[in-house]
Amino acid sequence: MKNFIAIAALLMLTGCSTSQLLTSSEPQKTIYSLRPVGAAQEPSGQVARVLEIALPSVPPGMDRDRIALYLADGQKLDYYAGAQWPSTLDVLVQNVTRRTASSVLPYVVAITPDQGITPNYRLQLKINEFQPVYGMDTSASPIVKANIEFTLIQLPSDKIVTSFTLSKETQVSDNRLDLITLGLEKLLQDIEHEAFLKMDEKLRNP
Repeated sequence: MKNFIAIAALLMLTGCSTSQLLTSSEPQKTIYSLRPVGAAQEPSGQVARVLEIALPSVPPGMDRDRIALYLADGQKLDYYAGAQWPSTLDVLVQNVTRRTASSVLPYVVAITPDQGITPNYRLQLKINEFQPVYGMDTSASPIVKANIEFTLIQLPSDKIVTSFTLSKETQVSDNRLDLITLGLEKLLQDIEHEAFLKMDEKLRNP
């Protein structure tokens, strides 16, 4: 279908990082990335909907390419040494969301605002949480948490079609950054998959 946009693959997860909090002997300055849900499906017979993915808003201190963590049961923000995302977290999640939209809903043409295409809808994301949280024992494995608010807006009327928040968390099996980033990736995949299924009827039947 001519309306569908070819999307470049994100950088893949590579290696493990070292930090005073982590058990690893791999070289420092490793870049970790996030992947969307599954592979894109073939477009269906549904009329295409152009969905603009706005740049997500993120909590203070997380608007950078460093991988954030919280210490003391979520009271203190810090960052892992020698590890980073391939871009700032908001841009990374925006790219993942764009790919996930078309993967879960094949009739959706997901774009970003800079592509100069007139959209039917805009999706706004507010990331409230997206980090591992350590207790008082920083050698123990953390809990990874994700909390994201989704707001779907119909254009050009700017009417809010639906707005909801999804939250998930899980205990990481070991205090290693490769497992921690995989845990965050899985939370993001699960949340976004559920979010687009919730938006499916709204997008199909405006």
